[in-house]
Amino acid sequence: TVTSIDKAAWKEELSLHTELFKQLEHHLPKALVDTKAAIEKRLAA
Repeated sequence: TVTSIDKAAWKEELSLHTELFKQLEHHLPKALVDTKAAIEKRLAA
């Protein structure tokens, strides 16, 4: 069971994903973009 996460590390990782998503934006499934957005929203809470 996971009891905690390192939010700073996840935010840093997602910033790297943002750069990659920009490069691949026309080839990514919408579900992947939506999942990333949902994770970002949960980390911001």
